[in-house]
Amino acid sequence: MGTDKFGEISVLTSIAKPDIAIITNIGEAHLEDLKTPENIAKAKLEILEGLSKDGLFIYWGDDPILKKIIKDMVIEQKITTYGIEEPNDYQCELGLVDENGISFKLKKPDEEDFFLPLLGKHNMYNATAAITVARYFDIPFNLIREGLYHVEKTGMRNELVYAEGFTILNDSYKSNPSSVLAALDTLYHMEQYSQRIAVLGDMLGLGEDEIAMHEDIGKKIDPEKIDYLFTIGPFAEYIAKTAKIKFEKDRIISCVNKSQLIKRLKKVIKPKSIILVKASRPLELEEVVDKLKEEVILPKNQVI
Repeated sequence: MGTDKFGEISVLTSIAKPDIAIITNIGEAHLEDLKTPENIAKAKLEILEGLSKDGLFIYWGDDPILKKIIKDMVIEQKITTYGIEEPNDYQCELGLVDENGISFKLKKPDEEDFFLPLLGKHNMYNATAAITVARYFDIPFNLIREGLYHVEKTGMRNELVYAEGFTILNDSYKSNPSSVLAALDTLYHMEQYSQRIAVLGDMLGLGEDEIAMHEDIGKKIDPEKIDYLFTIGPFAEYIAKTAKIKFEKDRIISCVNKSQLIKRLKKVIKPKSIILVKASRPLELEEVVDKLKEEVILPKNQVI
C-alpha cells in the first residue's frame, strides 16, 4: 500500500482488510508532504486499522523511529519483528555478497542459510520479512529457499547491466537518502571489480531539509571504496561539495546535463569497471545507462 499523505493507507486497508501487515522501513520518500519521518511512520501504521483482530503485524525491528512510536501504541494483534539486532524475533546476518546475489543466515528462531539472486543488504531484510510470513503459514524451509532462489528481478532497481568490458549497477528508478546509502553499500561490496564509480543525481521530494540531506550523503561516501564520484543536477552538487572534504578534487565531477555526464564518464571508464547509476525518477538516468552500453566498448578479454 502506497501513500504520500495521511488517510490514504487508512482507506486502502479498510478495503483490503489484511490478515497480515508488514512495514519494511520508514524512509524519506514522502517528506515533502508528510514533513517528518515520524509522520511517515504514523501514516504507514494506518494499515493496522484494517488488520483483522487475530491478524499478524510484522515490522523491521531495527528501525529506531518505528520502535519509538510502536512502544507507545496499544496493538491488539500479534506482533513479530525482524532485523539484525538481538531482540528481533527473526534475526538475520549477511554473508557473502557478489554479482550473483547475496547469501545470508537466519540466526533465530531457527538457524538456516539462504541465497537471494538480488543485490543489496536491504534485500536481505525484505527476504527475512517474507520468510517471517512463510513460517507463519508453516511453509517448510526447503520451499522458502527455492522461492527466494527464483525470485524475479525488477528493472532499474539494483539491476546489473553487462556492457562491453564493464558493468553498470542500474538503480535509476528512484532515490532517497536511505536507498542511496544502501546502493553505495552494495557498490562497496563489489570488490571483484578493478574500478568502482558512483553516479548520483538529485534526490527529489525530500521537503525543506533536502539540501542538508544531499550534503549528508556527501559526508558519508567512503573515498576508500570508490574511485570516482559523478553528480548530476543542482541538488546533487551538494553531495559533491561535502564529498570534496575527503576526496581528491579530480575524483569528483559535477555535470549539468546527461550529455556532459556521458562524455565525462567515457574518459574514465576502464575495463572491469562497475558504475552505480542512481537518481530520482524525473532525471531518467536509465538514458545514461543505455548510452553507455551502446557507445562504450572496452576489451572483452578484461571482462570478469
